[in-house]
Amino acid sequence: MQFRKRVVTLLALNNPRVSCTLGLGTSLPGPISAITSQHDKLVHFFAFLGESLLFVLSFPRGESLRVPLPQWLVRRWPAGEDLSRSHTPSQEWDKYAVAAVLFALVGSIASEFLQFAVTRGRRNFDPRDMCANTLGSLVGLLLARGVETL
Repeated sequence: MQFRKRVVTLLALNNPRVSCTLGLGTSLPGPISAITSQHDKLVHFFAFLGESLLFVLSFPRGESLRVPLPQWLVRRWPAGEDLSRSHTPSQEWDKYAVAAVLFALVGSIASEFLQFAVTRGRRNFDPRDMCANTLGSLVGLLLARGVETL
């Protein structure tokens, strides 16, 4: 369990750094730009593969994600039982479903818009990048499922 907490911490702390470094590095001249410009789709594919794989593997096998529900959403839960004072109600989510939504849907689309905004228009929105992002994320989820079933 301690190992998985470290993986989550490293993922949370380093992912923005890596993304910013690669994003800025690809808009500047130099060796990183040369590599990523020639193999742009592979960079997108493997970045999202790694993110989704690490996300899923950072949680114990068979464990669901418990997300606390906000108080404004929960007034009485369930069947009239008032839980607002006893504990915070939460919703269980499958970690694969959360990863699919975060990375394959939201992340793959949002990253293209952010890429355009961060580079001030030097990099254009490319639907093929979105496909590479989504495919990489889905392959990462399949790899995570395979690792967990071993």
